[in-house]
Amino acid sequence: MTVTGPKRTLRIWQVKEKTGLSEATLWRLSASGEFPKPIKLSKGCTVWLEHEIDELLEAKAATRERGSADALVTEAASDH
Repeated sequence: MTVTGPKRTLRIWQVKEKTGLSEATLWRLSASGEFPKPIKLSKGCTVWLEHEIDELLEAKAATRERGSADALVTEAASDH
C-alpha cells in the first residue's frame, strides 16, 4: 500500500484502541518484530505510523481468509 500525503501518527492509547491489544503486548510484539516499531518524537512522546498498523491488519486479515479457503478445500477433498 502506497501512502501519499501526510502520514498520520497514533499514540499508544490509540494503537490499543485500534488493535484491541494491551500495552504490554504491543511493546512485546514491537520488540520481537511482529508489530511495527514505534517512533520516539520526544522524551515523552512515542507514536506509531497508522498506515503501518493498517497494513499489518490487512495482512493478518488476508492470511485468515486464505486459511479459511484452504480449510474448505481440504475438507472438500477429504469428502471424496
